[in-house]
Amino acid sequence: MAEYVFASPVETHSVEELFRRLKAPPYGVTDGVLPVLLCAFYLVHQDEMTLYREGSLLPEPGIADWEGSVRARGRWGGRTVTGRGYLEMTGYAGRALGGSLEGAR
Repeated sequence: MAEYVFASPVETHSVEELFRRLKAPPYGVTDGVLPVLLCAFYLVHQDEMTLYREGSLLPEPGIADWEGSVRARGRWGGRTVTGRGYLEMTGYAGRALGGSLEGAR
């Protein structure tokens, strides 16, 4: 998960794509476990990543946000979203974004 989330350059990554990768061999993670893994990963790395829902920052994701990572349908950003497309994340992993992150910690 970390390789995908914290890949260079720093950019927003689709949770849907992360889940697709985790479901594929050799991992084969089932649908019910995916939101639990994402939540656990976020709790460990919450100082190094951000979550977005429909383009809006989720400073403190709640139960509804984690449940929402399971299934979504509709349109967002000019594209049709099905499955788990609306929850996205950006991983920083201590990298500077136009400045130093050291002062922010």
